[in-house]
Amino acid sequence: MPLPSNYPSIEQSLGPAPSSAVSLQGNWFISLFLRDQSCHLIHFSRNVATMLQAGLSLEQILHRQQRHISHGPLRNALAQIYQAVSSGMSFSDALAKHPKLFDEFYRSIITVGEESGQLDMAMREVADALERFLVLRRKVIAALVYPVFVIGVALFDALLFLSLIIPYILNLSESMLGKPEGLLLIVNTVAHFWWVLVVLLGALIAGIVGFFQTKPGREILDELVLYVPLLNETIQVMQCSYFMTGLGLGYQAGLPLEHAVRLGVDAIPNLSVKSMFAGVAERLQAGTSLSEALADVGYLPGMVQEMVDTGEISGMLQSMLGTASEYLEQEIDARLQIFMALLKPLLLVMVALIIGSVILLIYTSVFATVGGIMQQATQH
Repeated sequence: MPLPSNYPSIEQSLGPAPSSAVSLQGNWFISLFLRDQSCHLIHFSRNVATMLQAGLSLEQILHRQQRHISHGPLRNALAQIYQAVSSGMSFSDALAKHPKLFDEFYRSIITVGEESGQLDMAMREVADALERFLVLRRKVIAALVYPVFVIGVALFDALLFLSLIIPYILNLSESMLGKPEGLLLIVNTVAHFWWVLVVLLGALIAGIVGFFQTKPGREILDELVLYVPLLNETIQVMQCSYFMTGLGLGYQAGLPLEHAVRLGVDAIPNLSVKSMFAGVAERLQAGTSLSEALADVGYLPGMVQEMVDTGEISGMLQSMLGTASEYLEQEIDARLQIFMALLKPLLLVMVALIIGSVILLIYTSVFATVGGIMQQATQH
């Protein structure tokens, strides 16, 4: 990535770590239950930044880190990166050989740091950015934990009734009436073969998850989530927050605006949204202003679009980009609260349907048994 001749120090341009980046090291709940690859990358990046500032060489740091990283894929990648750097390859080129671990956004910031001689500051800033992205994702995950738990408990109760109570009623009915017929036959089939339905459902879910992990499946999933009721607007704000964070980070570091835009596009995780913003940098190179190019995309919230317009007109774009990022983070919190408020009545309806279906099976079994007994008594 080419740099301007008057490229400033990253430390001077970006200043201290953003206050919105929440530290994860002291959060035992996140560390224990929600640890993922991003957590290891954050810790790795911070460790490298600290050791570089302490005066250790990059080769020494990589040699130490590959022995202390617990994440298997990252540890294996670092061993290969260490060999590549030791043989004279640049750090960013060595990272590029592992795109599944170090995405374009990560590598772009490292390239900026290497070419400016401020790799330690680049590592710190990429850690802050990853931490902010991780916090955003986990806000959505935390909002989904409650509904998943409630539905899970309701399904467990339903399976408990199907496997214990209903078979008892059916055995009692069969001892009095003989082989089940009609409604009792249907209930008996469901009660004795519910596990088949569970296995089929599990296989279906596993197949869907596996498909969504492929590239075509990822593209379809990223398109579908934009139309999920209740969550679509929250997802939109999240993707815009990723973009604005990357854009602001690059612009504050002194990158040309079109390169900062590409950094923002690299930060967007949703492939469908990424494609929407893919042509913005080219529009800037053709002479279009940033506000006009983003307005043509039409995906940014109105308030954020106005902030960009104001920043360009007033010459305070850097400040307005930071303000826009903070606004989007606050907007995510507000939308998640609205999502939870709307979700609770829907959960009650879903739980009522699940429990109601089980109760219906029980009543059907009981009434069918009583009806059969009364019919036999009338015939006799």
